Amino acid sequence: MLRLTSLIRIYYFPIYLYCLFYALCILNTATERLYIITSCLFCVSLWAIKMYKPKSIKTPRLFYPLIFMGCLTVVFSSNYIYFTHTPFTYFQYITFFLLPYLTTFVFFRFSCQGENEINFILLYFVLIFCFAVFRFFYFRSGFIEIYGEGRPNNTFYPVLMSIPILFLLRNRLLKMVILFVTIFVCILSLKRSATVCILIISLLFFLKEFIIGKRGKIIGILTLLLLLLLVFNVFDLSLFYDSVDNVILRFDNIESDKGSGRFDLTSRFFEKDIYDGKIIFGNGFYGYHNKYPDYVAIHNDLLEVFYSLGIMGLVAYLIFIWKYFKIVLFSFLAKSDLFFSYLCAFIILIVYIFAGGIISFVDLGLPFFSFIGLVQAIEVTRNKEQ
Repeated sequence: MLRLTSLIRIYYFPIYLYCLFYALCILNTATERLYIITSCLFCVSLWAIKMYKPKSIKTPRLFYPLIFMGCLTVVFSSNYIYFTHTPFTYFQYITFFLLPYLTTFVFFRFSCQGENEINFILLYFVLIFCFAVFRFFYFRSGFIEIYGEGRPNNTFYPVLMSIPILFLLRNRLLKMVILFVTIFVCILSLKRSATVCILIISLLFFLKEFIIGKRGKIIGILTLLLLLLLVFNVFDLSLFYDSVDNVILRFDNIESDKGSGRFDLTSRFFEKDIYDGKIIFGNGFYGYHNKYPDYVAIHNDLLEVFYSLGIMGLVAYLIFIWKYFKIVLFSFLAKSDLFFSYLCAFIILIVYIFAGGIISFVDLGLPFFSFIGLVQAIEVTRNKEQ
C-alpha cells in the first residue's frame, strides 16, 4: 500500500524532478525540444543515482553489458561527433544516448529503497499510461484531419512500452482494462509491429488467466464480457473496424512497401555500409544518421548498434539479450509472479529489435529500461528480505 505522506519529504525532490523530465521526454513530439529535455533529464539522473545509492546491494549482472555499452558510447562517439558539431551539440547527443543506461540505474536505486518507493513508481506509470492514451487520441484526431485515414500514428509508443511495468500491478481487473485499452490504441495506430506485440501479449495473458483456476476463469470471462458490452454500447466502433481493415491491408502490402522502407535500408547496409571503417569500435552513436541525414536510423537495433559501437558493442548487446532471456526462463521455471511482466518486455524487445529499435530510438525505449531497473530492484528487495 502506497503511503503518500511518507513521500512528502525533501529527500524525494530529485525523483519528483526526474519524473517530470522523464514524462516530458517520452511524451514529447518535437525533436528540437527533445534534446534540451534529455540534457536536463541526464543531469537530474546523475543527481538521483547519487542520492539514492542503496546500501550493501550489488549491481545486478544484467546491468554489466549496459554499462560497457555506455562506456563505448562516451569514448568512441566523441571521435565522430565532436568534429562535426559544436561542443554543446555534442553534449546534447552524448547525454541523449546515455539515457537508457542511466534510466536503468535510477529506477533500480530508487526502487531498492523499499516497497513504498516501488508502489510510487507503479502509480507514476499508471498516470503516464492514462496521459499517453489521452495524448494518442488527441493527436489521432489531428492526424486524420491532416492526412486522412490510413496514416500510422507513432504516439502509441508510451502506451505499449509501459505494459511490462503495469503488469507488475496486483489488481487483475485493472490489468485487463489496461490490456484492452492498449489493444485499441495499437490497432488504431495502424502500426504492424505494435499490433503483433499486443496480439501476442493478449493471447498469452488470457491463456494464463484462464488456466490458473475456476476463479481466474470466471473473473476473466466476466471482465471480457463487461468490457465488450461497454465498448459496443458506448462507442462508435466504425473507426476501429476501419483501422482493423487498414492494419490487415498493411500486412498484405508488407512486401510491396518493403516494410515501410526497412527492407531497403537493411539491404543497403549489408551491400555497402557494413564495409565502412571502424568495425571494432563503430562510428559513434547516430553514425548512420550522420552519414545519411534523411534517415534517423536503420530501424534494426542489431545493425544500428553494430554500426554505432562496432563488434564490441554488438557483442555486449547480445550478451544483455541472452542474460535477459535466461532471467525470463528461470522466472518461468520458478513460477514467479514476475514472469509475465518479464515475458511482455521480452516480446517487445525482440519485435522492436527488428522493427524499430529499443536502443536506437532512445526516448521511445526508455520505459523498457525503466522496467529492467524496477523489476531487478523488486528481485533484490525480495532476496534481501529472505
